[in-house]
Amino acid sequence: MSEPSVRESVNAYLERVARSRSPSTTRVYRMVMRRFVASLQEHGVDPDSMTASLASEGWLVDFFGDLRNLAPSTERVYRACVAGWYRYLASEGLAIVNIERLRLLVRPYLQELVQPAPQFPSYFDISRIVDYAMGLADAQISNELAYLRALRDRALIVILADTGMEVVTVCSLRRRDIDWKNSRFVLGGKGDDGVFVSFSPRVADALRDYLNARSSLDDAMDCSQSSLPLIAGHRKRVKVVPFQRGGVRNVIAKRAREALGAEYDGTITPKSFRHYFITSVLQPFALLHPKIVNKCQVLFENGLYDQTIFIAMKLVEEEIRSITSSDPEDIGVNLITKAMKTGSSLIRFSSVQAEQESAYFLFRGAIGAFKNPLSHRFLGTSDPVKTLECLALASLLMRMLDEAT
Repeated sequence: MSEPSVRESVNAYLERVARSRSPSTTRVYRMVMRRFVASLQEHGVDPDSMTASLASEGWLVDFFGDLRNLAPSTERVYRACVAGWYRYLASEGLAIVNIERLRLLVRPYLQELVQPAPQFPSYFDISRIVDYAMGLADAQISNELAYLRALRDRALIVILADTGMEVVTVCSLRRRDIDWKNSRFVLGGKGDDGVFVSFSPRVADALRDYLNARSSLDDAMDCSQSSLPLIAGHRKRVKVVPFQRGGVRNVIAKRAREALGAEYDGTITPKSFRHYFITSVLQPFALLHPKIVNKCQVLFENGLYDQTIFIAMKLVEEEIRSITSSDPEDIGVNLITKAMKTGSSLIRFSSVQAEQESAYFLFRGAIGAFKNPLSHRFLGTSDPVKTLECLALASLLMRMLDEAT
């Protein structure tokens, strides 16, 4: 069998990406690799005749030089995707890749080599989109349906940015789920037992403008207005239909292009707003253990969730090893057993045997469930909330160690 060409290896790499990642992420990878192949051609490399075995890390120098006019967050996306191709060549035995040189060439974006995934846009990028969306209410749009959609998109974007709710939750909201008096959405339950999500004054303003603009449509529907979707699809002027997740993704992509430019195609998704809400609105790192903050905050803010969880639990493990003066070979659950198991424990949380044993199982479970799997493979964690909860658990374990005897 003949050796694959550079273009063939790129196509094979993209097929692997398509099998393991979301459609939106796959689109980003395809766009970036098309630009990389075009860069090779511009610099005298024929991707169809050049075999993948001759791939050179030096090609990155020319390609990265072409990225200097991009926003830093977009440049990180490009570096991550192309670095992933080199890692693919090495893992498949298609080329000999100097990983150390590769690391040096992609600095200061070394983290992407560990988990090559598009990075989340910066706080500034999302803020610009939100500011743009807020201005849609004042846009000069003569078409009535287009203006209604603009008000809908404005309300949708500020809801995502200011509440951190997932798209599926936003799409399931009905008009009856708004508690205007207390500025919150009612997601389930009744009275004090309900599940609530508070919203900001600008969300309230955007929703009022949007709902007022579509009031005639709601009045014409043959059902109770309270049961109508809060955020609706407006394919036709005479209908109010539920908005689907695909529609939300399309709105975000469209408004991101308008606000930031075509180079942001595919890099900003509804999940970007969930990430923005946690990092910029909640600001949870002020509450976490300083050692967790020091090592994990930047990773989390860059959207490297697998690596964030792994490093947080590794910090707990290192703290235990330091306290007990254990050997470097003592790792994982074996280290926990040596340090905490009742009868031979080097770290004591309580003089009560049952409580000491419970703490032992807590640490053992945390390391076994969250660190060990990531020591062997990428899990593709995509939820910032789950990642933050893992950081909170690691922070709690660190504080327990601070207080132990």
